[in-house]
Amino acid sequence: MFRKLALPLLVAVLALASAFLVLGSGVGSAEGPPALRVEMSAFQEGDTIRYNITLVNSGPQRVGDIFVAGTVPKGAAFGQATGTPSVSWFRGLEGAATDLQAAVWLSDGVQPKGRQGPFSYTVTVTGAAGPAKAWVRWKSPSEGTALSAGTAPMGPATFAPVGTFAGSQTCGTCHATVYASWKNTLHANMIRPLKKGDLSNSRAELTLEKAPRPDQFDWVWAIGGWYKEERYAYRDAQGEIMTSYHEYNAPKKQFSIRLDKEGALEALNWINECGACHATGMDPQARQWSELNIACEACHGPGREHARAPASVRMSVDKSSENCGKCHIRGRDKSGQVNYPVGFEYGKPTTLMANFKPIPMTDTASVFPDQKNSNRHRQQYLDWSKSGHAEWEVGCVTCHDPHKGSLTERKADLRAPGDQLCGTCHSKQVSAPAIHSGHKAEAASCSACHLPKLIGSGSVSTHTFEAIAPAKTLALSSTMANSCTYSCHKNQGVEWADQQYRRLFNK
Repeated sequence: MFRKLALPLLVAVLALASAFLVLGSGVGSAEGPPALRVEMSAFQEGDTIRYNITLVNSGPQRVGDIFVAGTVPKGAAFGQATGTPSVSWFRGLEGAATDLQAAVWLSDGVQPKGRQGPFSYTVTVTGAAGPAKAWVRWKSPSEGTALSAGTAPMGPATFAPVGTFAGSQTCGTCHATVYASWKNTLHANMIRPLKKGDLSNSRAELTLEKAPRPDQFDWVWAIGGWYKEERYAYRDAQGEIMTSYHEYNAPKKQFSIRLDKEGALEALNWINECGACHATGMDPQARQWSELNIACEACHGPGREHARAPASVRMSVDKSSENCGKCHIRGRDKSGQVNYPVGFEYGKPTTLMANFKPIPMTDTASVFPDQKNSNRHRQQYLDWSKSGHAEWEVGCVTCHDPHKGSLTERKADLRAPGDQLCGTCHSKQVSAPAIHSGHKAEAASCSACHLPKLIGSGSVSTHTFEAIAPAKTLALSSTMANSCTYSCHKNQGVEWADQQYRRLFNK
């Protein structure tokens, strides 16, 4: 009975409400009664379109007893659907023989000032798909309906930025030189597209043992691989983007298999665990983002209004280390839902930690036994915050230019070469290296001692800027690395290095 009533009612509502549609930028939305609105987005990769429906309650009362439906464009074959909210129940697809196909959910309710969603479904198309719509009906506190705009799918080649984001291509129309330089950075090339049966965008040697197979998953992206590890993302049966358990170690040129805490093959939800640091404009609640990779607006904030009126609307130029730290950090949002900070406000450094819990320094998986220096990547901000540089407000962009870089030379983003950069502040030490360190300049650079590459199989430096003494290794165990034997004097041993260190520095 419910199914017989649902389709005619849905068709009628769609027809009556179509005159009231309001088009958004990348997200279709239309206002129903003040209490509830329904938003819809659509993203296409190849011949697969994924639709996301989110309900937003702006009113002071709970809206309950909800019926949600999302249409399937004409000519599309239905694929998968899932009611993402735990209180929802996916009822199924109204059959292809009907006048209007729809993926249908029954759901509990949306709390005051709350959101529910996304309700997600995917379809397969053989050609261009017309707009689809989302519809919601509720019974309490009083009956009402809301309808989304007709939402056309957006694909990687023509991806329209969401919300208040303009997209880096838009930035490039005025800032062509900076845009061209950024395009050659690691930030701009973190993620590269894959597809099932084709891993050619991987940088790994796929003939090695434990490598992923091209036909193993519905592959979506290769992530990283330029100098440390490479990971892979795929779309599961429910349409969620997951990271696979394969990890390629670029320095060692070998694969390993990642396991979770229970010993099972690891599969992480990419949006929850990785998304905001691999994509720009990530909204983990709406399950959508503006563009892949670390783009202009990842550092400068949303730019749609600036693009419309560049003379009157200024972009954020936040040079704080916290701006970089929102990705170069490790921990979890205080809600426990995502693995990165949310709610950071440009120009307000204190907002970084407002809703974020960084890892404790007692975390042996991420910090060396001295409980100061990191032994995992993506922790540069935590290291820096314990350094003298932080005290003297020498931040990330003092040394690094985020607009510069090279895919083949990692030091290309430095504002000056090696010791010359250090010498802008530490001229006395750089001009007389043998007096300062007992080493000639050609024997040991500043970074060899103060930025030892102890992370990622020798690919990433610690950022406390401490010259880690061999005495720490002797006192804290062999798992505690030091600046002397990690590379240059590894054959002489820790005891020898400790004696030399004490002799040189009278310690």
